[in-house]
Amino acid sequence: MCSRARTEDALSGEVVRRIAASEGDSGPRLAHVRGVVETVRTAAGAGGWPAAISDRAVRAAWVHDVVRLEDPARLRRRIVDAGEDPDPWALAHAPRLLHAQAAAVWAIGRGETDTDVLSAVRHHPTAHPGWGPVGLLLYVADFCEPGRPYADRLDTARIRTLAEEGPEGLAEAARRVLGLRLAHQLAKGHEVHPHTLGAWRRWLPNDS
Repeated sequence: MCSRARTEDALSGEVVRRIAASEGDSGPRLAHVRGVVETVRTAAGAGGWPAAISDRAVRAAWVHDVVRLEDPARLRRRIVDAGEDPDPWALAHAPRLLHAQAAAVWAIGRGETDTDVLSAVRHHPTAHPGWGPVGLLLYVADFCEPGRPYADRLDTARIRTLAEEGPEGLAEAARRVLGLRLAHQLAKGHEVHPHTLGAWRRWLPNDS
């Protein structure tokens, strides 16, 4: 327990310092990250997930927006300098999405090796069909943290309650978030990321 606490303290401290350097200690991005961390922690605890899952999801929550305030050109440079190819779909359609891949690169540079944590961070804006509970916890919490401006209008508190009901509840919560995100993108006439479509196909209940 103490080792896990020290690890989270070191990670959260670095994330807080980095974001605060851009917007101050009480800016909206830092408030969002803290809200996502607490939403993940609550859902994982209430849902009965083991500490190994909860700890990894919390790490992903701290990291997911660590470089969100950087411009797309800087995000692209981070990714390329780390030896990765930037997501071509994001480059073509929504360069701001590169903040997720760049955050994963940032985490790798600080010693993160867990594939579930890195996948959760890398794909948190789009979802991913191959996710387990770590990715699902971050995905739901990122959308449903109480500080979101649409929280009351979309009744995200109800989705958070679902996510706290164990594996089946978390899966249903993720489907609802995905449906809301997808409906918003289609209503705006936006292109949809292939991973989003893949998650939709994978997560739909199989009634056959």
